Amino acid sequence: MTRRVPFQPPDSFGEAVRECMTERMAESQKQLVLTMISPENVLNYSHGSSWKHPALPSAVDGEMKTHSAEFAMPFRRIVDGDLSIMRESIEQVALQMKVQFAQSVYGLMSETCERSGNTVDTKEAGGFAEAFERMLQKIEFGVDSKGNVSLPEIHVADAGPIIAALEGQTKEYGARIEALIKAKSESALAEEVIRKAKFEKQP
Repeated sequence: MTRRVPFQPPDSFGEAVRECMTERMAESQKQLVLTMISPENVLNYSHGSSWKHPALPSAVDGEMKTHSAEFAMPFRRIVDGDLSIMRESIEQVALQMKVQFAQSVYGLMSETCERSGNTVDTKEAGGFAEAFERMLQKIEFGVDSKGNVSLPEIHVADAGPIIAALEGQTKEYGARIEALIKAKSESALAEEVIRKAKFEKQP
């Protein structure tokens, strides 16, 4: 039995490959974003390249930043039918985007904290443990959509020294940290009650 396969134009297969790779790269980028930013805090903006806050003069104007990546597919590997080059290309792009995205996110956070004065100097504080306590004193906790307090996260390249410093502290230090976290959590919940009350309908 002979099976006939419809002839496809030369560009149809190439277009399908490009679309598939684009989808894989987009999914890879999406997963990358989720490792740094909660999906509840991700907003889509699809109009223009910048935004301003006329009603809030102290706010900093926002501007879109472009991230780009390059990859190459050696012709010989394509001729040889080496399909692993597609996976390698996607991984290569994902790595480049990861580096650029991390630089943008942490760079923006650093600039914002420096501008507001919400920073802690480890040397000035006297070590990681003291700096950690000062950090907790400076920040305000939030409350998520389910009514749970959102504890702060620490993002560092090597958490080993910080963990070792915290684990080596006295019970008194631990008690102060627990009391501080409890007070901050209670304050966050109280502020959330006040915030919600503003949206409740008055009788």
